[in-house]
Amino acid sequence: MIVETVFPTEMLSLSPEICKRVVQNAYYWRDVLALCSTCKAFQREAEIILYQQLQFVDPRRVLLACNSVIQNERLALHVKCFWFNQANDRQRTVDLGRDFWTVVQKALVVMCNLEVLSLCDRSFSNGWVLDNPAIQFKLKEAKIWSVWNAPLTKFLERQTSLQKLHFADALDDITHQIPPGALPDLRIFDGAFMVALQLLSCPLHHLQIVIDADPDQVTLRRLGSFRKTLSSLSLLDVPEGWSTRFLATICSILPDLKHIGIFPYPMLSVSLSQICQVTLTLTLPTRDMTSSKISWECITSKASNLT
Repeated sequence: MIVETVFPTEMLSLSPEICKRVVQNAYYWRDVLALCSTCKAFQREAEIILYQQLQFVDPRRVLLACNSVIQNERLALHVKCFWFNQANDRQRTVDLGRDFWTVVQKALVVMCNLEVLSLCDRSFSNGWVLDNPAIQFKLKEAKIWSVWNAPLTKFLERQTSLQKLHFADALDDITHQIPPGALPDLRIFDGAFMVALQLLSCPLHHLQIVIDADPDQVTLRRLGSFRKTLSSLSLLDVPEGWSTRFLATICSILPDLKHIGIFPYPMLSVSLSQICQVTLTLTLPTRDMTSSKISWECITSKASNLT
């Protein structure tokens, strides 16, 4: 005679804490996927891991993920990071089309817990995607390839918790303005010089800007507005012929910097002693010199000893 033992349903169920730990310790991505199809208890915890970060380079996968979160609000609430870096085709610029970006916009509307957003549109023609008042998330970090236009500035005005902004533009003229007082928590900016001049009221700690034109002395000195908070400054694409002038201005308006990025060393026209004299106002402890470029990460106040 066979006696069948029946266990209460409560005894067979796993606690959410156990399921969470099992999923978090799954080493391979395929294991997380397998747990997702094991039972509902594992599915709930596995979905959190699967949808917490959505990172893609293939537009087809972007559409699949976006349609999934559009159709299932529970999945959309898990998304904290949405990252799409469109592959760079050097032969031609590919516009993925309005239908593609419309789906992305609908997905952004339902991802109300999003904290990190990276959108790469190499055609620089779909900034309207962010111009939707139904988008409710408050970002901490944004990396955006776009034109600095009205839709983008209106979107940024609503991002009062944004701390890091990386902006790549199409090198068009910067005509739109973001109001003073916007982005009150912004600490890091990486982007165009003329955009940085619109962020003078932000408490920036780290600033990296692209110099795509020779600014006049008055314009360059406006960076002095960051003196109270700025500790790190990097100027990209500074021609050799401008470097000494730029360095002298930076030392004058921002003497409390802890780090200055790499400047091209004008080897044929300026001696190292002249460069060192320019940096006497800085209070950084050491100097690191590499090849024909100097990393002004730490420049000694005793620069005259190097002559």
